[in-house]
Amino acid sequence: LFVSTIVATFWPPGTVDGMKVAGLARSFPDTPLSGSSKLLALWVWVYCIVWWFVQDAAKILAFHAMHKYDWFGYRTFTKVDPSESEL
Repeated sequence: LFVSTIVATFWPPGTVDGMKVAGLARSFPDTPLSGSSKLLALWVWVYCIVWWFVQDAAKILAFHAMHKYDWFGYRTFTKVDPSESEL
């Protein structure tokens, strides 16, 4: 993750397939870079981490709901009925 962030931040200005590209902390020669643009990589990381927590909370809530209400047979799927077991 560190390497991809560094590459995305400091990629030199140029063109790829006719489209102008530049790193998150770089600008094109004819365009000035604003102060907030230099922190764009940080904001991308903050955005991703916030949504990681939201998704993890949703996963935990789904786990508890599946266990409480036995959705998809989650809790009872592995229960064995002693009368049906082969000894």
